[in-house]
Amino acid sequence: MKKILVVGSTNTDIVISNRSLPKEGETISGGAFMMNPGGKGVN
Repeated sequence: MKKILVVGSTNTDIVISNRSLPKEGETISGGAFMMNPGGKGVN
């Protein structure tokens, strides 16, 4: 049996768009949802 060694990590940015930022204490529904490669490893 062959062995596999994986070294490293992966990072994913989770992005939810909206038309405005919520005010303090306000809950709002999000818009489009995206998962993109990102994080400090990609920057």
